[in-house]
Amino acid sequence: MVAFVIFWAAVFALLFFLLGVIFKALASVFNYAIQASVASMIPIIGKFCVPILLAIALGILYAIVVGIMTEGFWSVIGLLILLIILIGITVALFGWLGALLWVCLELIAACFLYIIGFVSFGLEWLANKCECGYIKFLNVIVKRIDRY
Repeated sequence: MVAFVIFWAAVFALLFFLLGVIFKALASVFNYAIQASVASMIPIIGKFCVPILLAIALGILYAIVVGIMTEGFWSVIGLLILLIILIGITVALFGWLGALLWVCLELIAACFLYIIGFVSFGLEWLANKCECGYIKFLNVIVKRIDRY
C-alpha cells in the first residue's frame, strides 16, 4: 500500500511540477514578449501609412504629367484639384486627425496590455497553485517514507 501511495504521489507531483513550469513559462511570455510586441506595433503601423500616401501621390503626379503631355494643360485641371484635395487630406491626417488616430491606436494598445496583464496574472496564479500541489504531494511522499 505504501508503494502505491508513493507512486501516485510521485506521478501527481511530477504532473503538477510540469504544469507549473508550463504556466510560469506562458506567464513570462505574456509578461514580456507580447507586451513589447504590442507596444512596438504603433510605430510600425505609422510607418506603413507613409508609403501608401506616397504611392497615391506619385500616381496622381504621373496622371498629371501624362495628361499634360497628351491633351494639354487645361485638361488636367480636375486632376490638379484632386491633388490639392489629397494634400489637404494628408495635412489633416498628420494634423489633428492624425493625433486623434494615434490616440485611438494607443488606447487600443493599452486595452490589449490590460488584457495581457489579466491573462498573465491568471497564469501566475495557476503556476502558484500547481506549485502548492507539487509541494503537497512531495510532503505526502516524505510522510509515507518517514512512517515506514
